[in-house]
Amino acid sequence: MDFYLFRHGQTDWNFEKKCQGSTDIPLNDTGRNQAVGLADFMENIPLEIIFTSHLKRAHETAQIVSSAKKVPLEINKDLRETFFGEMEGLFLDDIVKHVGEEYWNQFRDVLNKDRGLCLPGGETRGEVTDRMSAVLETLIDQNQYQSIGISTHGSALVNLLKIYWEEGRVFPKVGNCSLFHLKYEKEKGFIPVGFLKED
Repeated sequence: MDFYLFRHGQTDWNFEKKCQGSTDIPLNDTGRNQAVGLADFMENIPLEIIFTSHLKRAHETAQIVSSAKKVPLEINKDLRETFFGEMEGLFLDDIVKHVGEEYWNQFRDVLNKDRGLCLPGGETRGEVTDRMSAVLETLIDQNQYQSIGISTHGSALVNLLKIYWEEGRVFPKVGNCSLFHLKYEKEKGFIPVGFLKED
């Protein structure tokens, strides 16, 4: 099975460097243009279906891609962004001041394996990892599709991909409308093919 996982396009809060999380912020015009560009980039990828987070920014990105690809779209709330608790709506600089630079760097380190890391009142990395990976495991068990699009969010996507990331391999920035190819083979499990589009 082939999973093509992509992050949503830009929102005003992305541009302003505000923490979004579960706050339901729509795409801005730049984000919509990025989604159109992603759909063009994916023209020759043979998707059968796209599953998307219910949050507007991921859902609208998925709608643009699914419309261009002429494939069905299905919402799965477990693909939502990490809940960042008390920090949602704050500027990133203010969050750093609140939690401290050392903890912020630990939290942001994509290769840090501490499943308990979270922002005050928010979801832990382990909770996000478990619900995201459960979506893929369910799709594998159902074995209904062979080529699947996943429209999700930056932190949620990073927490999922780091499970399968090879030691020593550089983990690139997951920008708006970046696209990652993850392959599943029964004998080998998940194989991280890599980023097809980084931003």
